[in-house]
Amino acid sequence: MLVSRRGGRLALVTQRDHAALAGWFAEHWGNEQFVVPAPREALVIAATHHDDGWLELDGRPMYNAARQRPAHFIELPLTETVGPYGRGVESVYARDAHAGALVSMHFSGFYTGRWGLGGGDGAPSRNELAREVVAVQEARWMPALREAWGYRGRRSEFDAGTWHAYEVLQAVDLLSLAHGLADLERAAPAIEPIDVTSTLARTEQTAGPRFVTGVPVRAGGPYVAITLTVTEPGRVQLDPYPLRERELEFVLPVREIDDRVYGDADDAARAFHSAPVREMRVAVTHPH
Repeated sequence: MLVSRRGGRLALVTQRDHAALAGWFAEHWGNEQFVVPAPREALVIAATHHDDGWLELDGRPMYNAARQRPAHFIELPLTETVGPYGRGVESVYARDAHAGALVSMHFSGFYTGRWGLGGGDGAPSRNELAREVVAVQEARWMPALREAWGYRGRRSEFDAGTWHAYEVLQAVDLLSLAHGLADLERAAPAIEPIDVTSTLARTEQTAGPRFVTGVPVRAGGPYVAITLTVTEPGRVQLDPYPLRERELEFVLPVREIDDRVYGDADDAARAFHSAPVREMRVAVTHPH
């Protein structure tokens, strides 16, 4: 669950709806500047279903006892999420081996600096459970990729396309998270943009542009940063622009509940399940 404060209310976006938006970005990805990854179908499946493991968690939803409200996704410990998320990864493998491998790479990438894409050295986390996730997922995706390759063509070309798809998966995930957390119904002030990753832990989202780093132009780079700016209510400009059409519209389902103390998990769950779903329409536009 993505939880953010907006105008005295808590705005809630489920992981299913966040992932559907990531899949939407993946489906529309590519133009004269940004190359579409070779395993496009696998990428779209992976982006759309990469957070299926959250379905059982958001269905409750999870509760933050310390803050007495529904839990923001990043507040949950790995001990609570590793089982459901792992089952979600397996459900993607059941759909498509190549897509499953991409989601395995995504899951383990949480604990390896996104396999170096985040700017670090890519070294695994020192947390023992996180290291176990990395080991299990690496062992899981290797035979799946061999199956998806099927000994057709050059393996090096296939692997390059897979890593390109993984990196685009990271981009569309962060673009979707940025849209799910920011207030898209208020124009952003003209200030310096901030890195989306620095905002993920916040339920208090300051107004202003955001940027997503490490976005590949093609397999192996170069890499650019995409800036997101709410130019007017319901309109978001992306610069540089990575999508096929110069302007596109998506619908993001949002629930809003009172920003109050919720005495227990049942109280928070009742508020969530009784909240109407509002379909927020947003246009994504080219900068020129």
